[in-house]
Amino acid sequence: EGLIMRMPSLDSQAMAIISLKAQLIATVKQSNTADKVSQVPSSALNAIVPCPSTALFMGAYVHGYCTRLDSRYGGFIRFLDNLTGLVPKLKGGLDITLYDTILCKIVAIDVTTGKAPKILLKKVKSKREHTAKTSASNESISKMISDTMKLGEEVGDVKVDSINFARAAVTILDDKLHGCQIRARIHMTMADPTVGKLVSMPSIEEIEGTSESEDKDKITE
Repeated sequence: EGLIMRMPSLDSQAMAIISLKAQLIATVKQSNTADKVSQVPSSALNAIVPCPSTALFMGAYVHGYCTRLDSRYGGFIRFLDNLTGLVPKLKGGLDITLYDTILCKIVAIDVTTGKAPKILLKKVKSKREHTAKTSASNESISKMISDTMKLGEEVGDVKVDSINFARAAVTILDDKLHGCQIRARIHMTMADPTVGKLVSMPSIEEIEGTSESEDKDKITE
């Protein structure tokens, strides 16, 4: 399975350029059919593989691959039909590996030349990379908290961030957390404390000498 990146003209003896990059193929599939890649994406969060006729806009996410690295400018990212964008070297363009598939965000675009648009790009992390990094960070924080704080242990001073009838949101100020900012909730109730007491539900006892009909008469009188 491959993706046609460029088709030669009919009078040319050049051959078509086909990419086997799985991420580019998956991105085109996500837009349902290859015919839709020249249309505006339904959401800026949905990456596309654009071509020269694509109605691009600032903030759109685009998938391509690094076709050239230039120490003067940065990394050049190739899309369909030779459409190319630039990740400036000041924005990490030279940190990209040649021929790597890359997800970018359009930060500037110039369509006034009448030719292919000039596209300025910013490298962004894919959802998979972002999810993996976030998961690793959360696991590290969870381990640090479990090693530092034990169930039933006093946490010391806290700063009250907000409070309402049911709960208070606080920030823990314990020095053992090594600069981490941990927020917690303290749930509150207006009920009487029952610690050390056995509270039972009140029982209903029948009153001797009265019947149900007599009680109803007393209520209606």
